[in-house]
Amino acid sequence: DRAVGSQSQPANVPKVGCAFSNPGYSGWCRLSLSVPPDTTPKQVCEGVLSCLNGNACPSNPCNENDNRSGWRLEEVKPLPPPR
Repeated sequence: DRAVGSQSQPANVPKVGCAFSNPGYSGWCRLSLSVPPDTTPKQVCEGVLSCLNGNACPSNPCNENDNRSGWRLEEVKPLPPPR
């Protein structure tokens, strides 16, 4: 069974782990994201960073709607494909 709201994606879509920090956030916010064709893992993480540091996104992916500035990209790590 597929989870409600999940999107069907080919198994070979590369993934990247992005980690962000903020002085007002406990620990790091870590996300696992798909890397579209013609996009680098760093570009994917930087896109989320701009979302965290502004109001360009409808919701904050780190569930921190009060922290709209001060986020830093700490880690960009390609993830191995699922087996």
